[in-house]
Amino acid sequence: MASKRKELCLSEKINAIKLVESGRSCRSVANELNVGRTQIMGIVKRKRELFEDFENNAPSDRKRQRRITGNEEINDLCWKWFQDATTRNINVSGPLLQEKARKFASDLGKN
Repeated sequence: MASKRKELCLSEKINAIKLVESGRSCRSVANELNVGRTQIMGIVKRKRELFEDFENNAPSDRKRQRRITGNEEINDLCWKWFQDATTRNINVSGPLLQEKARKFASDLGKN
């Protein structure tokens, strides 16, 4: 059985970079954090980007970066509608959510 991939938050990634830069091997840092060696190597490779996020006060508990799609207004409306629908015990399927997104887009004039 394959283990589930563990995603490190920003503060854990910064800590991993500092441990590797202090002379520890990627394998020992990976074992300590219970992740794969290649994940640590990827983090070290992207250290400049991660340090910039850290210095710009990005939330240190965020695990992934949020993608900017240009449709944030529609995404926010869909998210609010989804939260409301699930609170009302409405079964929300992918096609239903897509239909709502299309309706919000046409209401906003973004066909």
